[in-house]
Amino acid sequence: MSTNQRGCLYLVGLVIFAFFGCFLFPFIVLPAWGTAVTLPVITVPAEYYIEGWAGFLSPIQAIFPDFQLVNTLGGALLANIIVLLIAFFAWRASKGWTKEVPGRFQGVVELIGSMWWGLTRDQAGTKPKVKYILFPLVASIFLFLLAGNLGKLLPGVETVGVLHCADYDPVVLNGFPVSELGSFTGQPYFVLKNDAALNTGTPASDESYHRCEAMMGIDAYESYLPTQLDPFRDQKVTYLTEEGDTLEEVAEYFNTVRIPDLLTAELDDGSEYVDVEYEGYAPVEISPESIIEANTADDGTVNLVAAGADAHEAAEDHSEEAAEEVVEEAAEGEETAEVEEAVAEEAAAEEAEHELEDVVAIGPTTELEAGQEIVIREALVGAEATTFTNQLFTVAPFVRGVATDLSFTIGLALLAFVAIQAFGISELGLNYFQKFINVHALGSVAKHPLGAIDFVVGLFEIISEIGKIISLSFRLFGALFAGSVLFVVIMFLVGTTVPVVILALELIVGTAQAAVFAILTMLFCAQAMVSHVHEEDHVEAHV
Repeated sequence: MSTNQRGCLYLVGLVIFAFFGCFLFPFIVLPAWGTAVTLPVITVPAEYYIEGWAGFLSPIQAIFPDFQLVNTLGGALLANIIVLLIAFFAWRASKGWTKEVPGRFQGVVELIGSMWWGLTRDQAGTKPKVKYILFPLVASIFLFLLAGNLGKLLPGVETVGVLHCADYDPVVLNGFPVSELGSFTGQPYFVLKNDAALNTGTPASDESYHRCEAMMGIDAYESYLPTQLDPFRDQKVTYLTEEGDTLEEVAEYFNTVRIPDLLTAELDDGSEYVDVEYEGYAPVEISPESIIEANTADDGTVNLVAAGADAHEAAEDHSEEAAEEVVEEAAEGEETAEVEEAVAEEAAAEEAEHELEDVVAIGPTTELEAGQEIVIREALVGAEATTFTNQLFTVAPFVRGVATDLSFTIGLALLAFVAIQAFGISELGLNYFQKFINVHALGSVAKHPLGAIDFVVGLFEIISEIGKIISLSFRLFGALFAGSVLFVVIMFLVGTTVPVVILALELIVGTAQAAVFAILTMLFCAQAMVSHVHEEDHVEAHV
């Protein structure tokens, strides 16, 4: 097989793979199953599981009234578990670090440790404070961030979580109804119901949010509960027309046959998941006008076909004949060609408009073409829904990458900032602050006029030192949050296959950002332990 033949074979394989992975599965199969990929809620603040504490932990609520248990804490817990498991299995594999000939796993762990010790030693020396404080700090930061960044690539992370009602304040969120898949330990679990690819959901409103919260059992919104139950259980209602059907007859059939049959059948008088009882059944009334509205597209086109559709062609033929007659009359009157054409077009348009109005106008008594599926009522979703599963929901993941929370990255940057100052003061004492307010250079300005520049530069160092908090925190947050957003957007657009490439990029970015944060912390601490007073000044002071 030649190189070109092999290349063509690979190309065909890629096309087939792309067809199944990027088109057939995400755009045909998943929507048919009602599980098309949805666009998740993208928020900078972490989402909460429980708003405050309950039970024996309720005193925490009194002390911290605004406290919320958020999912980035789950990400931090996952990172800690991963690091502890690695440490445990490394200790076990090395037999308490007594095994002199390491195996593969022990060798990898020792390689990482020796690499970070080598970097720390080269930049900060081998002093006890470096060996026993700085090195463990830097290595711990790297391992924790690496576990947190790569842990969010595990299946279920940032995808499986708690159902929340789609909120409308301060930002309107889009939500989806849900389908129950089964139960786990007695608790039902659901998936967002979506039967259309690239569907962004339904925007929430205050009514839909409050009704959803009421259906979730929140007593504060009990007044929003439906007082009457829809016999169709919020489902879309359609009808297959037969010969001679009119909208008037179809509406009468539903009002006198279908709805009474549903009302006499056994229906749950309340929510399946919340202890709610309704007062009665909704007096559903189907009318020809409501059917026309349900079958009217956004552009105003009515998707109903009358039985006399053949009359359309007759009307068009009649319009053409009328146009020819106008042209002949214009020719007899010796009109110009431009006038003839304009008159003919106008006459044809007017005649066609009058004829088609008589034929295609759909009214209550218009006979419909047999065999067409017409919509009697669209599905009720959100504020109009009377069932639990047709409310508007979003998902707050149980675990979200810890570095995608700006409060965490700022907190870690503050920890690094405090460590930098601590190492500087422990090594240089009060002279460390000469880096910012260089009184020594200011005192020697008469002998060394350039000392005034050193003093001014020191003032700028204050801004630079505070800027380390911003640079460290936003660099880590921006890279990891952008990766999460990119992944969910690509997943939404193509569904399968292509997002694997984004996961590979996340693997690289997550490792690189963990290393960058740890290295910068180490370098800043090493620089803080270096005196900013010139050596000759020290000699002069001793003399």
